[in-house]
Amino acid sequence: MRRWLLSFVLVGMLASSAPALTLLDTAPVLTGLYNVYAPTVLGARMWLGGWLTPPDMPDDKIYLSDLVGGNWTWPVLSFQRPGWAVNDPSVIDRAGVRYMYFTGLDKSCAPQPDCFFTENVTGSRRVWTGA
Repeated sequence: MRRWLLSFVLVGMLASSAPALTLLDTAPVLTGLYNVYAPTVLGARMWLGGWLTPPDMPDDKIYLSDLVGGNWTWPVLSFQRPGWAVNDPSVIDRAGVRYMYFTGLDKSCAPQPDCFFTENVTGSRRVWTGA
């Protein structure tokens, strides 16, 4: 009973200590990007997918931005695969090694019906051992 009561009190404290946010309460962290989305943040690094500028089309790429002095830097190219759309980066850290998982679409397949949902979605990874 004592353990249950302590858990209930902690949940109540946590639930009341953080204000609820809506999209109306937030501000953009990066502006002036052409079509970049699907961010993943790990520490002071953020990976994003899409097109940074119109000339980056038609192949989606993955970009990297760092948090410096409270502001995110302009994204730089982190990963691309010519002829493919790579996007939706998810980055995890395991024992000091960062692993990136992302989706990939072979653009030569794209005009075919149901192409994206068959063999061309890859469970790829890229490994960072440094920063």
